[in-house]
Amino acid sequence: MRREIVDELFPVLDDVAEILGVLSKIRKPIFTRKEFNDRYREFVNQNPSIKKPLTESQVLKLLFHFNVIGNITTGNHRVFAYNSDTKVMNMDENICIHNGLIHSLDIL
Repeated sequence: MRREIVDELFPVLDDVAEILGVLSKIRKPIFTRKEFNDRYREFVNQNPSIKKPLTESQVLKLLFHFNVIGNITTGNHRVFAYNSDTKVMNMDENICIHNGLIHSLDIL
């Protein structure tokens, strides 16, 4: 599944493999936006060759659109773009990684 995600996202997000690495560094299947933002900024700062990096929000929205990540609602329900009526990520809710990617990202 990871290879398929990289193939789908690469035309839109050149650094998709590295960004999946950012998710791996978080080491949790459920995390906050702040945790992602901190790790993503570390990645951008360590890679000055990236000419025009996307913002944290832009990356999260792309990952949500391609169902790499979803939201965790207050009722502990997972919402991904494929099963959401609005197809819009809620930036105020916690974030979860799709179950099909957890093993390939060496989480847990």
